[in-house]
Amino acid sequence: GTDVLVQAVDAKVIRLQSDDRLQTRVQAIDTRLEKLAKEVQTCRDQLLHTVGQRVDRLEGQRDRDLTEMCTRMERRLSDLNTDTRERRINERVDVLSNQVSSGIQKLEQRFQEFKKPCAKALELARPMSARAPAPTEHSYRVEWDVAAKHFSGFTGPRSVDSPSFKLGSAAGLHLRFHPAWEAGVCLLAVVAPDDLGLACRLYVDGVCKPGKPLPLSGGDSLTVFYAAEFPAHCCHHYQNLAVDFQWHLAPRHGRLSLT
Repeated sequence: GTDVLVQAVDAKVIRLQSDDRLQTRVQAIDTRLEKLAKEVQTCRDQLLHTVGQRVDRLEGQRDRDLTEMCTRMERRLSDLNTDTRERRINERVDVLSNQVSSGIQKLEQRFQEFKKPCAKALELARPMSARAPAPTEHSYRVEWDVAAKHFSGFTGPRSVDSPSFKLGSAAGLHLRFHPAWEAGVCLLAVVAPDDLGLACRLYVDGVCKPGKPLPLSGGDSLTVFYAAEFPAHCCHHYQNLAVDFQWHLAPRHGRLSLT
């Protein structure tokens, strides 16, 4: 019985010793694992720090490159937009200028086309007393072509004179035209150096009115104006001004053209 007990105790001791060695090995392994974990954490931290620095440098360089690229593109686009805008503006101005010139030419053509029919219609629509008189024994006409003149800047008493002409033995006569005598009214007059007792009829683009002496204050007391008022043209453009003289000293049935 004693031998059996001894053997059992020995076996128990052996198991206990084996457990102690195992525990020691486990502790050693745990210590090693903790050391390895610390080393891994240190390496991980160092790697993350290095990678972070590299990423920061790359991002900074990328931002700088993008900024420089955007600046270059903006300058290029600005130059292109400026050139394009100027070119388009110039092209549009040229187109509008051509359109305006074409429109003006068409309007002038239409005006010339309608001028004669309208003048004829106005002549037929006027009372007989306002129409041009029938030729008399003495009828002398002086015509003044003003188609090339522009009166848009004329206001108030501003006027323009025709070249002077003679009527029989009387010299120094001329026509005087006030495009804007009053609101909506123009005035045509024969300016004579003396009271010749003229009988005349004045014409503005075919519209006829008798010329009457016009009293004026100041100036040369010998100068006499035979004048008539007419409706002003809204376009300030006139073609022909004329006067017919019925005067015993005038040439018989003559015509004089002034420019």
